[in-house]
Amino acid sequence: MQQVGVDEAVVESVKRRFMRSKVSRANVRHLIEGVEGIQIHIRTLNNKNLIKYGSGDKVYKIGLIDDHYIPILETDVASFALKNHKNLLNKKRWWEFVAHDRRISKKQTGMDTWELLKAFREVPDLLKPLTCSDERVYRHLMWRTMDKNNFEDLHVSKTDARIKHGYMRKTNYVVELFESLDPQGVAALKQTSVDEIVELMDKDGISTKEARDLVEYARKRVGRGYGPVSYGFSKRAGEKDSFGGRLFANRGVQGLKSDIRGLLLGRKTTDFDFSNCHPRIIVWLCKKEGISCPFMEYFVENRQAVYDGMGEGAKTRILEAINSHDRHTPGISKDFYEELQRIRNEVCELDVARQFDEQARNGNNRKGSLFNLVLCHYENEFILDAMDYFQEELGMRVCTLMFDGLMVYGDHYAEANAICDKVTHHLQMRHGIHMPMTAKAQKTTLHPLLHRFNEDGERDEKSEENWLKSRREIRCKMSKLVRLDMGEAERLYRKFHRLGLNHRQQINEIRKSIKNLSVHGDFYLDCETCPFDKHKAYAVSVTQGGEGGPTFCATVKDCEDPVRSALSWIIDRANLNFGARDFQEKADLKARVHIHNLTYDMGQIISKLSRISTVERGTDLYGCRGRYVDLLGKDGKARAITLHFVDTLKVIPHALSKFGDMFGLTVSKEFMPHSMMTEHFVFKQGGIATRGKLLREVKGKSSRVTLFQNLKRWDCEVSPG
Repeated sequence: MQQVGVDEAVVESVKRRFMRSKVSRANVRHLIEGVEGIQIHIRTLNNKNLIKYGSGDKVYKIGLIDDHYIPILETDVASFALKNHKNLLNKKRWWEFVAHDRRISKKQTGMDTWELLKAFREVPDLLKPLTCSDERVYRHLMWRTMDKNNFEDLHVSKTDARIKHGYMRKTNYVVELFESLDPQGVAALKQTSVDEIVELMDKDGISTKEARDLVEYARKRVGRGYGPVSYGFSKRAGEKDSFGGRLFANRGVQGLKSDIRGLLLGRKTTDFDFSNCHPRIIVWLCKKEGISCPFMEYFVENRQAVYDGMGEGAKTRILEAINSHDRHTPGISKDFYEELQRIRNEVCELDVARQFDEQARNGNNRKGSLFNLVLCHYENEFILDAMDYFQEELGMRVCTLMFDGLMVYGDHYAEANAICDKVTHHLQMRHGIHMPMTAKAQKTTLHPLLHRFNEDGERDEKSEENWLKSRREIRCKMSKLVRLDMGEAERLYRKFHRLGLNHRQQINEIRKSIKNLSVHGDFYLDCETCPFDKHKAYAVSVTQGGEGGPTFCATVKDCEDPVRSALSWIIDRANLNFGARDFQEKADLKARVHIHNLTYDMGQIISKLSRISTVERGTDLYGCRGRYVDLLGKDGKARAITLHFVDTLKVIPHALSKFGDMFGLTVSKEFMPHSMMTEHFVFKQGGIATRGKLLREVKGKSSRVTLFQNLKRWDCEVSPG
């Protein structure tokens, strides 16, 4: 301790504390004689005779060296290996050799811990002084594995000193932190109705029921809102303790939805996170062990470009490919997949993986499970080292561990970049890994609920009343400004509140960003095309807002281009829906157009659009966005609208003709004999056919009945002559 700079007074104080707690052999005898069924055998350096105290079947063996008691347990270290260590150090697991060409067999055991320590005293050049203090080890009990070649940096658990396969056996308990949540946030979570919380939450693709369950789960996890939180390894059913994997909290905010974490800690903590943690550990480990990994290196250096190329769900697929040894993840190239297979095979043979043999799940993906345990092992080591750096070097109290990140008390976002650079540099210098740390903004979605409570978490009726009054005023101003209903104004209010703007700023933001509001109408469009030449549309129908809404129909007889006429009509209707008339000339109108089988009908529309972007899969068109400009609009002014096209066939993959039976509708799809719509029939014969021709062309009795009923209802029957 003096060598590493500890003050002499502190050293003397520690020495006195240990001396006062010393237990003599005589006292051990008095203690054990009062307990039935237990024997203690004590071995000492100066006395070859075994000292026995007590009587019983259960025997505890301990050794006494320089007033220090040690448990005598079995190891797999051979005496031959220690005596000849200079010739064996270059061999894998050199301490198991009982001869130059032979290891300990499964039925054999090595020296016990007593013989091992005696051997260390007899082979002094095998030992080296420790280069770091054990203080952090005993504080959070996350000791590292010992160095396999020289036993340097050997940390022994206070509660369990069993040596197995050259590694320390860990217990389930790892670290304990004191978590203190925002009293206003805790009160808002527990005293606000679940429905109101769910209404404000960002659903992120989850259902309302799942959101309600998350809120109920959060209420149980936070408890009183303060107290110690223990982090340890998750246990499987039937296990007394476990070792390996990520560090899970027994309570607190870890694992809660980000909205709820922001409510409970958003105003009193800063959230720091490792960037691309597991892939960076893979590259670091491969370089350390001499394993080639060019594709993984490219991914780490160009992560966003790879994600953009893979499309939606890229991150999930990459993580699945890393941890799945038994199957090829869709969207992952063959070369990348084969490289991951090779990396997993080689890493699972390393010494660091052997300690997790018992914890790895059995089955087809055993290697994937073992590989993940190795990655989590290093993730835990790095995050705990970062935790120590925050507390000891930067003087910041850590509030919560978040797997590959942590949250510290205080608002440090202003100096976050400098803090992250320091932590990244520390890990680089200590472990040789480039692991960038970043500060992550916390969600404020649920912060409107805080206005109902004071700083002590008590309900403040006056504050709530003033806040509600102010909220009603801003909604009314927004509603009056953009002429929206109160429900839409409420939706916009929540959106801008998440940006952290006050009421006046929100109004100014709406004035500047009016073009970014929601679409100004939903329309349903259908094209009827001629099955000849270029399949030109001869009729287009558009309905606004579903059944009963305004409808527009155009045919080639009414205008030269029915598609363009329909799109111009959509502009007219969207303008009527857009209530902020003062902004009409500058308005960027938007409309959502629903089409059944977008892939086909878009062929009639796409030539009329500009600034086109599509969502495709194979030859199918899933969605499209484009800008339509009407150069010959009303009053001679050009008008424009952004159209978002949605394919309803991808939502309900059935023909329109089946909708009536599927949904119990009283209407059905009109029948149209497309096979008759030739150029000669439409333009030469004027679309007139005899009853006999219709019977020959239309197949199926039900189709014929539907067609003749339609012709009669439409008054399309003409008499001869």
